[in-house]
Amino acid sequence: MSVVVITKNPAEGVCPQCRQVKKFLEKGSIPFEEIMFDGDNPQHKELLDKIGVRTVPIVLPQGVSNPENFFVGFNVNKLRELKEA
Repeated sequence: MSVVVITKNPAEGVCPQCRQVKKFLEKGSIPFEEIMFDGDNPQHKELLDKIGVRTVPIVLPQGVSNPENFFVGFNVNKLRELKEA
C-alpha cells in the first residue's frame, strides 16, 4: 500500500492538521509520500478535480492511482485503520 498525503505548501501558511497527519503516520511507522499542493501544477489540479475536494490534508490510502477511498483531515479512526492494514 502506498499512502499519499496531499498537504498545503508551508509557504502558503500553516496547516496544523497536515502536521498532525504526518506526525501520526511517522510515529506509527506507516510509510507515506507527501505531495505539497501547488495550484500552478496541472497534475495537482487534475487530481483535486478528480477527487472533488479542495481542502487539505487529503489522505489517499491506496495512492494517487486509486483515489476513490480518500479521506480529509486528521481522522484518527481512518488513520488507525491504515496502521492495522
